[in-house]
Amino acid sequence: MNLTIDPLYLSIFNESKDGFEMAGGDYKIWAGASSRNLPLSETVKID
Repeated sequence: MNLTIDPLYLSIFNESKDGFEMAGGDYKIWAGASSRNLPLSETVKID
C-alpha cells in the first residue's frame, strides 16, 4: 500500500523567507480506525 502526503503537511512557516519549508528529520506516521486503534505505522526520513 502507498500513501502520498502533501509536502505542505510536513512543512513549517519560515518568517524570514516568508514561506513554507520542509523540516528535515524522522517522522512517524500512524494509520488506523481511531486514535486508540493504530495498527499500522512507518517511520520516514526527510533530509
